[in-house]
Amino acid sequence: MRSSSKFNSSCNNNARFMQPLLDFFLNTFSIPVSFMEHLEMKTKLKDDPPESVVLTTEDQPHRHWIVKLEGGRHFKDGWKEFCLHHDLQVGDFLVFTHQLNFIFQVSVYNAATACQRCYSSSNSHQQLKSIHKPTGSKTKKVRLKPNSRDRISGKRKAREAQAQATPTAEGQDIYGQITLTSFAIKRSTIYLPKGFVRSCGLINKNCFVKLIYGDGKAWKVKLSYRKYDGQAYIHGGWKQLQAANNLRPRDIICFQLLKRGRWPIMKCHKLSSGNES
Repeated sequence: MRSSSKFNSSCNNNARFMQPLLDFFLNTFSIPVSFMEHLEMKTKLKDDPPESVVLTTEDQPHRHWIVKLEGGRHFKDGWKEFCLHHDLQVGDFLVFTHQLNFIFQVSVYNAATACQRCYSSSNSHQQLKSIHKPTGSKTKKVRLKPNSRDRISGKRKAREAQAQATPTAEGQDIYGQITLTSFAIKRSTIYLPKGFVRSCGLINKNCFVKLIYGDGKAWKVKLSYRKYDGQAYIHGGWKQLQAANNLRPRDIICFQLLKRGRWPIMKCHKLSSGNES
């Protein structure tokens, strides 16, 4: 998929469209024409329509769903699997946030409660969420707020912040996953999933990272953090890494945190190649 300088401009990042799920949404879901116009892609749809989109959620940033497009905006292969995995139902309200080059973060809202649906137990302390509580033979939707035991004291917050700044090797279970785009390859810049960045303690970090590709060479890359949208990205040094390892658009790359600290250490490897599809 070719890229244009207008399409890749920052004004198109974090653009959103909202869609309720209507009957037969598994077979008839599409990106609105008006949203495509907002991304300044209308004139390119006939000549060079996008072949697919990548969907992810804030609660599960390590999971990427590739959904094939028909006619540049109609969801086809991969959409049904995404819906079934997230238990989407008629009446649910979806918000699609465009992150970069047809990568969308999807938020799901319950129509009855207007609350965002959560898919990860790690978010059990959030301010407000929707759950289903059995009451006899019926199911009642209730709203939970955290009690006093859920509130973290200032001292505990300080201890956690100090732990994040202390080098440690206890990062073996922290993973992040991205799908390379043509824009990322061209600009030699990759954006890390926000959930992965939070888990690694990389918020507000601007530093060098030791990045080990596969079981081989270690590369010194530059990590930067944008405060206005909370986005962390890797650039300096990544160009040499992607060239040496022949990385291509639609390759899926998995990142693993090995060590925190002033100079974090990460490992990455290719899960699948874009030319396999």
